[in-house]
Amino acid sequence: MQHAPTTPAVEVVATALLLRRSQPGLPAIEVLDQAMRDWIGRRVDFGDLATIPNPFAMLIAEAFEGGMLPSDWEGMWRFNPSPRLRCLLSDIWAYEVWPKFAARYSQWGPTIAG
Repeated sequence: MQHAPTTPAVEVVATALLLRRSQPGLPAIEVLDQAMRDWIGRRVDFGDLATIPNPFAMLIAEAFEGGMLPSDWEGMWRFNPSPRLRCLLSDIWAYEVWPKFAARYSQWGPTIAG
């Protein structure tokens, strides 16, 4: 079942993706810092916008998961039908990547639907 994002989430994601396209050399963490600037400490429900393989989720993975490139995430998720691999990636996302994002931007509360 899909989970619709809230309006603030749509604004944050649009800002982040536009900034990423307009300044491709800007580190992912700086893109997120700018996009989240007005939302630190204010819970934003990103819904499916922050689940792999969506572009915003790939940006979060790039910023907070130091071991894999975004292309690795996307390739393994989109082109490998293995349920075990998807389960592993989902666990890495849920227990390593998303908590780092949530901590940096004070996004505590119920986690994103996935």
